[in-house]
Amino acid sequence: MTNALHGTDQRHGIDKRHGTGERRGHTPRRIRAAAAIAGASVAILALGACSSDGAAGGDGGDSSGTSYTIGLPFPLTGSWASGGQASANGALLAIDEINAAGGIKALDGAQLTGVTADTGSTDPGQAGTVTRQLIEQDGAVAIVGAYVTAFTNTASTSAEQASVPLITMSNSDALGERGYQNYFQVSILASASGGSAVSYLKDAFAAVGSPVEKVAVLAANDATTQAQGETAIQQASDNGLTVVNQAFYPQDLSDATVMVQTALAEHPDAILLGGPTPAVATIVSTARTLGFTGPMVGLGGGGILDPEFGEQLGESVNGVLSMTSWNFDLPYDGIGDVNEAYKAKYGKFAPQEAGEAYVAVWEIAAAMESAASADPAAISSALHTIEFSEGPASWMPGGSVRFDETGRNSVIFPIMIQWQDGVPCTVWPQEVQACKPE
Repeated sequence: MTNALHGTDQRHGIDKRHGTGERRGHTPRRIRAAAAIAGASVAILALGACSSDGAAGGDGGDSSGTSYTIGLPFPLTGSWASGGQASANGALLAIDEINAAGGIKALDGAQLTGVTADTGSTDPGQAGTVTRQLIEQDGAVAIVGAYVTAFTNTASTSAEQASVPLITMSNSDALGERGYQNYFQVSILASASGGSAVSYLKDAFAAVGSPVEKVAVLAANDATTQAQGETAIQQASDNGLTVVNQAFYPQDLSDATVMVQTALAEHPDAILLGGPTPAVATIVSTARTLGFTGPMVGLGGGGILDPEFGEQLGESVNGVLSMTSWNFDLPYDGIGDVNEAYKAKYGKFAPQEAGEAYVAVWEIAAAMESAASADPAAISSALHTIEFSEGPASWMPGGSVRFDETGRNSVIFPIMIQWQDGVPCTVWPQEVQACKPE
């Protein structure tokens, strides 16, 4: 796909291989609210600072002329490019708005610079390499990335070795079990997502008089999606449901006919599925063509939450459900503005990964404000100690974010969306419900 972040001289303070940075001219109320998070102004630490060579300015002004780099390693080419691009877009939107609101107040209005780097979609080692480059060559003081678990694994290792904080939207349980001190996970865990998919499905459809008793599980064989599928299989049994079919397919799946026919031959009431956008769109389209009208539920992350998923399926997308960590209709004051700003800038609604990356950048900015420092060690320390309970840094399910000793978000809970009228709407649990399931 064409990468809008490449081949242009507009930028967030770096050369044209990295990113664009046009800036919105207004200050939304979420910026005004978050601007209250600040520490006392102190002398700016030199560690990690880059010069103002080409750096994006902020509408609020920057008396120091200093910019600090946030590294953004994401898959911008290949099968995971759509989600990687959306992640980068969300992070860059947050950077634009923070700069427009006056930058980091505790550092004399210093601006943030977003530097993207392509991890590709096939080689996890590339993610580690480009993350090292972002830190060593571009001077990144913090990293937001790398969307896919395999890429986040190597990217976070590079960041840990350099003692630079990394916030990810990857939801692999295993990533938080390595004892890293600079790793932070804003999203739900894969185990929580896969397990909740079953109970949410059962409860939501029981509430509207459509009980689910038999399910099929069709999941991609990447580490995170397969873990979600395996958890869903176990949780289905624990919840009294029968798993009548299960299959783990390659990420580059192009023809789902045999797999879907095999599943439908067992007459499931619902299908649980997950994987990249092209694969899950193929599965849904095939199932609908073969006459399946029951619920189809994404296990979390990946293709079903992508705007391109809806574009590919058209009206057939309506009724499809998915687990997610974020949606723009959560009941938190100002969160809807994110979606409007994202649509104005990128022409599509803000999907889960864009929202997570957006929140992550605001958390880094809040940590810099609290620490009054751009030292990566100080940022990591602040991320470990702050409970983000207001403004954009808090806009995850639960209304706040707190990273525990493993770097996991200890407050978050999964939510379920359903595509209705061409957009995802939160249907479960009831305390955050924006639409009833159909």
